[in-house]
Amino acid sequence: MVTFALNREIVVRCCANDCIRLAYFQLIPLVLSNSTPNQLRNIALTVHELEQGEFYWVLMEGADNDAPAAAEESLPYLPLEAAVEPYTTYANALVAGVAAIRRMFGPNGPRG
Repeated sequence: MVTFALNREIVVRCCANDCIRLAYFQLIPLVLSNSTPNQLRNIALTVHELEQGEFYWVLMEGADNDAPAAAEESLPYLPLEAAVEPYTTYANALVAGVAAIRRMFGPNGPRG
């Protein structure tokens, strides 16, 4: 089974007094951690402010690190899920991100 991440980029282009907000979407195949069914997956929640006053939650998953020894101190994270609509505060986006984790993984958390 192949898992894909939805990469979304929002770009604002302005000409004179008119601004257009564009959203670009891209599916990216993920190489996720090879965890056993009962092992917790490495999931991170972060909040990004893409424009002033517009906050988006983003769930990310730690990927297998096949990098050389010098880079072993870092763990790359790949996007897993993200808010589609912005929230007006950081706190609201953070709470919505936690709710997304609960919806996605249930009461036992992100296992295998």
